[in-house]
Amino acid sequence: MEASDYLGPLSLIPASVAIILAFATRNTVFSLAVACLAGVLVAGEGLLGFPALLVGALGNEGFS
Repeated sequence: MEASDYLGPLSLIPASVAIILAFATRNTVFSLAVACLAGVLVAGEGLLGFPALLVGALGNEGFS
């Protein structure tokens, strides 16, 4: 996603999903994972953007 893209109010969806699921399920790890997936989908990366997000967050492909 480029810096010039404007998501506006759509950027509130992942945070809302995380908060609602955290209260509903009492499981924060699951709630944050689903919110990250929602954020990737809102950003337009598709389902294959989620593993790329995890690799970028955890280091590289050789991370163990």
